[in-house]
Amino acid sequence: MNEFAIIAQYFTQQAQHHPIVVANGDDAAVLSSIDSPVVCTDTMVEGVHFFASEEAYYIAWKAVATTLSDLAAMGACAHSILLNISLPKVAQSWLQGFAAGLEAICKQYQVDIVGGDTTHSPTMVVSVTAIGTMPQGGKPLCRRGAADQDLILVTNHIGAAAYALQHYETLKASNNNDISAQFLLAALRQPLPQLKLGQALHGYASALIDISDGLLQDVAHIARASHLQAHIDLDAIPLAPAHLAHMAKAMDLQIAVAAATGGDDYQLCTTMSVSQWQQFGQHSAVATHFTVIGRMHQCAQAACAVKAYWQRTELQIDMLGYQHFS
Repeated sequence: MNEFAIIAQYFTQQAQHHPIVVANGDDAAVLSSIDSPVVCTDTMVEGVHFFASEEAYYIAWKAVATTLSDLAAMGACAHSILLNISLPKVAQSWLQGFAAGLEAICKQYQVDIVGGDTTHSPTMVVSVTAIGTMPQGGKPLCRRGAADQDLILVTNHIGAAAYALQHYETLKASNNNDISAQFLLAALRQPLPQLKLGQALHGYASALIDISDGLLQDVAHIARASHLQAHIDLDAIPLAPAHLAHMAKAMDLQIAVAAATGGDDYQLCTTMSVSQWQQFGQHSAVATHFTVIGRMHQCAQAACAVKAYWQRTELQIDMLGYQHFS
């Protein structure tokens, strides 16, 4: 099966969610008029971002999810994606699973596949480019923009995916009736980009980022871009009950540090003033998905972007999150 047959059988879909002038099958896609498009791209490499033994369905899901999460981090709506995939060999059963995962996440988030490329390479590489739009009247929510005394908040729960990565084989071998184990594996394999929550922040948030490489490292990006220092209370970090069930009855320092530095969460971290947080809580139905975990402060030392505390005691944490080439 050559590249053209692979594209025709597995990656050619009719646009289902948005009007598109020319879609998959030509040299380029022609999209209907999009005002102020938001564009991002992300790449996953076998052995770096996913195990070689991982099921194709989950590889496809995560490749799209991580890119859509970047749209969520701008407060954008998802429109369409382009998919580039490089394969060491052609296995139709694998391609069927990959195509199923691709279809499932695109359907869930109402995204169309409008093009891409398929090539041969020694290592599997999956790269997705996502195209989004701003909600009507909305402006991009950037990393810069946080102000002194702004609250720092995260969505839902963090730490589950990092725990699942560390205990991957054990969790995979667990009984399917182990609900907490299945939850942890899903957090790693099928992250849920928080597009709706990102869109809900327009008019309230001063800065926004998604948590991909570790909470502390990513909140430091907001702090540096805003010329501030982030103070994070690790004992305020929200962990899922299923996560705690596998580790301890209550969160301790070791669990908190692992959750704050582990990454792969694809939740959102945002900042807003106290008054905006109060208004958000009064007027937004999704405010219950957010937890306050710290505050922004003025700082004369630009190099010191984040401080972490446990029960009001400052900690020294050398590795804030995952970094390539280190």
